[in-house]
Amino acid sequence: MKQAWFNNIQQMSDEEIDFLYSCVAETQDDILEIGMGGSTVAFLDATKDTTREVWSIDMKDKLEDYKKNIPQDYLQRLNFIQADSHKTVLHKKFGLLLIDGDHHFNAVRKDTMLFWENVSDDGLILYHDYDLPQVNQFVDSWISDFEYAFIHKRQNNLIALKKT
Repeated sequence: MKQAWFNNIQQMSDEEIDFLYSCVAETQDDILEIGMGGSTVAFLDATKDTTREVWSIDMKDKLEDYKKNIPQDYLQRLNFIQADSHKTVLHKKFGLLLIDGDHHFNAVRKDTMLFWENVSDDGLILYHDYDLPQVNQFVDSWISDFEYAFIHKRQNNLIALKKT
């Protein structure tokens, strides 16, 4: 259940937040997101009372103004990497990956290709803003043309894939 202080940070609809919570519940291991924001806090909240960490890569710390409202134990499980995701290499497996950075076709493609192998075989890859034409075009081609994944579930402008 979402905390009251989270309302000021949310940045996503309640349905989207519920979708993120459900995907967290279906996975294990740490979480990686490309693009920081309300999803970061949703992931931290969905994993409270666990040791699961949330790793976030973004050019800007978008939670800087809100950190005073976020519980300290949440912040201790947050690993923020202030960098260009296209220039970041991680040698770690994650149970869930959210791609919500640059929404241009080539950027979504590059983020996917760079971090695909970081997702465990039973993990999920989520795309936010699936309703945007370039995100939709890339994800659909990744599924149908290349057959690297299949749709696990979809809600509004979020889609969750599993590796094939």
